[in-house]
Amino acid sequence: MLFRSTIGTSIAIANKVPTVTLLYCSIQDIRIIANNIGIGFVINWNSFQQGSIKNVWVLGSGKVNCTGINLTANWAQTECTYNLISGCYIGLATNGIVLGDGANNTTIFQNRIQPNVLNGNAILFAGTAAGRISCTNIIANGFEYPGKVSNGIHFLGGVDTCLIQGNRFEQLNTGIITILGCINIVSTGNYFSSCAINTK
Repeated sequence: MLFRSTIGTSIAIANKVPTVTLLYCSIQDIRIIANNIGIGFVINWNSFQQGSIKNVWVLGSGKVNCTGINLTANWAQTECTYNLISGCYIGLATNGIVLGDGANNTTIFQNRIQPNVLNGNAILFAGTAAGRISCTNIIANGFEYPGKVSNGIHFLGGVDTCLIQGNRFEQLNTGIITILGCINIVSTGNYFSSCAINTK
């Protein structure tokens, strides 16, 4: 099934009431083409709990600040926990997946992510304070984009406990970037090929 976003310029799919947590929602077996997105998200998974995004083709506009999937909560008000992203392709985006405050116990499994914008990231952790993103599992994914313009996984802050296992990092500027203040980051059994820098 194909969903083509032709209305609006900031979000294709989102929670209409992000101040309320939604339970057990799922997007599955669909192609989403959102070439009209400027600054914004193809899927804004704000305040979804125990949900899933499976076998979804997420194609953005290729413009600066277009994000494929955004997981976050309204801190101290809603939750964005126990979500699964699996079997997806995410491309033409500055950041493939962004995790913000309250994105806890997220599993990102067997996806292919191609961030095409200079200094973009396949996965970006953007917590605003210590421990606001916790218990993330990133397993068996592929991150690449020809030309080494973008990065694999970038920890900006607010992260406590993340497992990075069995992923492929290829043709990237930097495979994994970890900023001081992110703790309990475990990287094991990953494959790096033709990256300018594997980890820093």
